[in-house]
Amino acid sequence: MARRDGSLEVSDAGYGMDDADRLRVFDRFFRSSPERRSGIHGTGLGLVVAKEGVERHGGTIDVSGALGQGTALTLTVPAADAADTNDGGASVASGRSPSV
Repeated sequence: MARRDGSLEVSDAGYGMDDADRLRVFDRFFRSSPERRSGIHGTGLGLVVAKEGVERHGGTIDVSGALGQGTALTLTVPAADAADTNDGGASVASGRSPSV
C-alpha cells in the first residue's frame, strides 16, 4: 500500500517472525526455521536482492512485525529530481543516441 510519505508498505497476515529472524532477514541465504519446516521453497535471496536494488537507488527497506502477527516491509526511495528524469528511454553515457 502506498503511504502519504511516498513510501510503500507490503504486509501479510502470516506467522510473522521473532526478533532474531528480523535481524537476519536481509542476510544472503537466510530462511527462518518455520519457513524451512513448512516446506515452502526458496533460496533466501529475494529480500537480499530487493534491499540491494533499493539501496542502489538511495532508498531504504525495513521490516517489522511479530510472531503470530504477520510481517510488514516498508520501502522508501527518494523522489527523482525533475532534471534527472527522462521519458522512459535509455540514457547513453556518451551523450550520443544509440544506433538502431
